Amino acid sequence: MTCEKAEEFLSAYLDDMLASPLREEVRTHVETCAHCSELAADYRRFDLLLAAAPRVAPPAKLHDRIFDSPEFAALLRSLERDAGRHAGRRTTLRPLPHQSDGEHGEMGAAAPAAETGETATPAAAGSSRARPTRHSGGPPGWARVALQAAAVFVLLFGSALLLRQGLLYSATTSTRGPTQNLGGPASQGIPLAAGPRVVYARAGALWSAAEYGPELAQRLTSSAVNVGQSWAVSADGTRIAYVDVRTGDLHIVRADGQSDHVIAVLGRQCGPAAAGCAATSAMRIVWSPDGAQLAYVTQAGALTLVNSDGTNPRAISSAGQTVIGTPLWSADALRIAYVAASGAGQPGQQSLWAYDLVAKQQRQLTTPADSATIAQLAWTADPLHPALTWATTQGASITGIFTVSALGDTGPLRLTPTGSRYGAAAFSPRPNGGMWALASQTSDALATVSATGAGFAQSASANAVVASVTWAPAGQAVAVVTVNGDLLLWAPGGAITPVLAGVSGAVAWAPDGGHLAARTSGGVAVMTLSASGPGAIATLAQQHGDAALLWAPDGKSLAISSGTGLAIAPADGAQLKLADTAAADNRPLVWTVAG
Repeated sequence: MTCEKAEEFLSAYLDDMLASPLREEVRTHVETCAHCSELAADYRRFDLLLAAAPRVAPPAKLHDRIFDSPEFAALLRSLERDAGRHAGRRTTLRPLPHQSDGEHGEMGAAAPAAETGETATPAAAGSSRARPTRHSGGPPGWARVALQAAAVFVLLFGSALLLRQGLLYSATTSTRGPTQNLGGPASQGIPLAAGPRVVYARAGALWSAAEYGPELAQRLTSSAVNVGQSWAVSADGTRIAYVDVRTGDLHIVRADGQSDHVIAVLGRQCGPAAAGCAATSAMRIVWSPDGAQLAYVTQAGALTLVNSDGTNPRAISSAGQTVIGTPLWSADALRIAYVAASGAGQPGQQSLWAYDLVAKQQRQLTTPADSATIAQLAWTADPLHPALTWATTQGASITGIFTVSALGDTGPLRLTPTGSRYGAAAFSPRPNGGMWALASQTSDALATVSATGAGFAQSASANAVVASVTWAPAGQAVAVVTVNGDLLLWAPGGAITPVLAGVSGAVAWAPDGGHLAARTSGGVAVMTLSASGPGAIATLAQQHGDAALLWAPDGKSLAISSGTGLAIAPADGAQLKLADTAAADNRPLVWTVAG
């Protein structure tokens, strides 16, 4: 199949409207042709933009403003005058003047014959031919009328088109109430300092601490709201969405504390007292990767999408479905996956679904057998073959790793041997789809398996049962923590290197893979890594109890949330800053970018 032929069927192919033989032919070509695959990706992005645009009509007032305006009345009078002036007589068509003729030159000096009804006069003696005169000061009447009529047409058509696409503001484009600007931190209207800032929840508010500088953490949200556990940061770190549990309103606020406004009215989620708001933990919010949309799950278990400006809210899950867990966007923001549970006849039975935002269709992909639970759901990194991969669990055991096409053209594929049991698993997306790292639940064996089903490899031994495995950001190594507290570095297909003892809990990789942080009995240890292997180890101040660790986006600072409060430390451990002496709620941390 040629590119020209494939482009002819590309739109129908993306809408899943082709018969099976032709669809496979187009699919084969798109998968092997860089030009057509890029064109298909563009089609999907454009379709998504159109699908997300609010569906509105021009308001009736626009008609009145145009046709009752003095300008339109003047245009009608001009048309009537010109119609009367030229009625019953013949108008001589005149050639356009030469460019060398000036605005008030020889041609402009003569009387306008066509305007007075007289015939054109001969040129002065010596001229080789007669030259018509032209009207001084503007174009002929018929041209002026045509231009005015064209202007009105452009105004009408352009206004309707812009309103249709949601590019002009109209009070009828949204069903939500008027936007309420709550001001800056503590309603003072003062923006927080620009730069990277770590955000966390404490005592019904969101707090923000700067990566650099000596200042303490500052309140990000107003005292007029009560923030529950339902909040999320956009992928670019510039905006935070949260639910006010006093009103049930969905807010968006900038990372500097400004422009706090309501984008959706979800209804009261609990009582007005803060102590009665624990139920809000059932709601989950997640941003699309491009920041254009939000997906949220209500307490009733319904999945809804809304544009980040509050327009075009729409239900995604079907009636009777109860969405559990957090919905998962694909990297291109064209699909969203979710797990649903049905309580009718089969309590706890789960099923995996994918919703296509372009086709506006949801598709059930699989139902795990033996009432297994779907965990660690992830999209594979292949936009031409959108697929999902996940682990199934029963109790403390990981019973299998699976993958399935999001197009529904194939059934789920089991990637691990039947009957195997694992104690830890982690997924790393890669251009070819992705790779799983697995640790046996009963032995010291480590294994890898490709998310595309390319093969299963039993490849290493940790010399002890493994408690956790964590991929480096680029997927070049795995941090392995054993039940004995030993931290190992494993390059799949290569050697395992012991690096640290006395580790408790999971580890945290810096975004560039240059540092690795872990909790130990002596505090938080930060290890510097290089191409040659592990380097210097710096131990930070002692933290009481469990601690959450999160590296800043630039990889230069580590945020540590524990029972002693929030601390921010550079990678070398020098000049640790205690930004907040109060413990965060459940200690989730997210880095943002203010300014």
